[in-house]
Amino acid sequence: MKCPHCGAEAGKGKFCEFCGSQLPLEVVREQEQLNKKGCPKCGSTNIVFNREKQGEAKLKKGTAVVRSTVGMCKDCGYTWQADESGVPSKKRKTWLWVLGWICIFPVPLTILMLRKKQMKPVLKYGIIALAWIVYLIIVIPGLSNNDKADTKDTEMPKTEITEQNDDNKADTKPTADNSKQNSNTKKTDEPAKEETKEPAKDESKEPEDTTTLTQKNALNSAKSYLAYTAFSHDGLVEQLEYEKFDHDDAVYAADNCGADWNEQALKSAKSYLAYTAFSHDGLVEQLEYEKFTTEEAEYGADNCGADWQEQALESAKSYLSYTAFSHDGLVEQLEYEKFDHDDAVYAADNCGADWNEQAVKSAQTYLKYSTFSRGSLIDQLEYEGFTNEQAVYAVDKIGL
Repeated sequence: MKCPHCGAEAGKGKFCEFCGSQLPLEVVREQEQLNKKGCPKCGSTNIVFNREKQGEAKLKKGTAVVRSTVGMCKDCGYTWQADESGVPSKKRKTWLWVLGWICIFPVPLTILMLRKKQMKPVLKYGIIALAWIVYLIIVIPGLSNNDKADTKDTEMPKTEITEQNDDNKADTKPTADNSKQNSNTKKTDEPAKEETKEPAKDESKEPEDTTTLTQKNALNSAKSYLAYTAFSHDGLVEQLEYEKFDHDDAVYAADNCGADWNEQALKSAKSYLAYTAFSHDGLVEQLEYEKFTTEEAEYGADNCGADWQEQALESAKSYLSYTAFSHDGLVEQLEYEKFDHDDAVYAADNCGADWNEQAVKSAQTYLKYSTFSRGSLIDQLEYEGFTNEQAVYAVDKIGL
C-alpha cells in the first residue's frame, strides 16, 4: 500500500517511513500484513526510511526542497541511500584515489596513463616507468639506511674492544727495563676500557622502535581520514578494517592518532545540524549510531550551540513543505522525532500554518488515492488531528 502523501511504500507503523506523515486507517491495517522492503545486506524487513534534506531547487514559481531517502536496518545496522524504489545507490570510491596518491603515487598515475588511449605508447609507458623509478629511489634508500644504522649500533662495541686489545699487545714488551712502562700502560688502559663499556650500556637502554610498517600505514590513513571528516574511535577502526587493515593495526592507529573523541563528536554534531534539523535526543541517538560513546554523544549535543526550539520549528516547516498536518498531528510527529513537548508545541504555534488550508490539502490528497463519502472523509481528517470545524471546512471547500 502506498502512502497517500508521498506515493512511497508506507512501511510499518502509524507514520509513513518515507515522509513521516500520519497514515490513513486503511493503510495502517494493510501495513500489518505486508512489508515488501528488505535490507540489501541481511534481507531483514525490520527497516526504516528517513527523508533527509539535500538542498533546494529553483523553479518558475518558487523553490522546491530536494531530499534523498536514507534507509537503516534495525537488525544489522546497515544504512544506505535509496531512491523511491528503495534500491541503494552506489558508493563513490574517491578515497581509493586519495590513499593511492598519498601512499603509492605511481599506482593511480599508471591507471590514468593507461586510460589515455590517444597518447603515444612510448610516451605513456615512459612516464609510467619514470614514476616507478622515482618512487623506488625514494623508498629503497630509506629502508637500507635503517638497516645500516641498526648493524652499526651492534658492531661498534666489538670494534672498540678489539682495537684496545691490539694497542695493549703492542705496548707490552718482555724486557725487565720496560716493566714500569707496562704497569703504567695497564693503569691507563683500565679507564679506557671503562669508557668503552659506558656507551654500550647507554645504547642498550635506548628503546627500540617496534612499530611495523602496516601499523605506520594504518596510522597515516587514520590521520588522513580525520583531516577532512569526523570519526568516533570505533567508527575509525571499522573504516580502517574496511580498507583491509588488520584489526590490531586499525586499533593501534585509532589509539595513537591523537584525536580528541569529544571534539570529534562535537564536529560530527555540527555537521549533521548544517543540513537537517535534529532534536537533542535525536542527535545523541544519531551520534551513538556512529559508534560514539554515550558520554561523547551527549558532549557533542550539549556543546553544539543548537537552539532546540528553532530546530523544532525548522523541522516543522520542513514537514509542511511537502505534506499537510493538523496542529496536533504536527506536535505528535515532532515528539516522535524526540523533540520535547514544549518545543514541539512552540514549533506548531509559530510555523505560520493555516490549519483550515492544511485540512483542505489533506482532504484533496486523500481523494487522489481513494474515494470517500462526506462523513468518512470528515472522520479521517479528525483522525489526523484536525478539529471538527477544520474538517467540515475542508469538505465544504472541495465541494463534497
